[in-house]
Amino acid sequence: MSTDEDPDRWARLRFAIIGPLLAAPPQPGALRQALQALARKSRKHPVTGAPMRFSYATVERGYYAARSAQGPVAVLRRRRRQDAGRTRGPAGPGAPGGAQLRGGVRPWPVA
Repeated sequence: MSTDEDPDRWARLRFAIIGPLLAAPPQPGALRQALQALARKSRKHPVTGAPMRFSYATVERGYYAARSAQGPVAVLRRRRRQDAGRTRGPAGPGAPGGAQLRGGVRPWPVA
């Protein structure tokens, strides 16, 4: 992400999608249809401008997260992975080697 890029543009897009449901909740039993209708709509990508869609599950997850939050836009921001910048997997002194991880089995026969 470049420094001139607005970090909240994705949060505002997500909020624009589910905001009408938060402002005027649907009748009991009609939430699923309302979420499915929002998932079928095509939106403009905030960076490229290309048409895009969010899945039903994504819209539903955003709706429930924003509904129970004090600041719904803040909840809908992109989050950095917790393991970002770290090496995943065994490394360092004392870490098991490849043969130990495989249980001593060699990956191919040695002639």
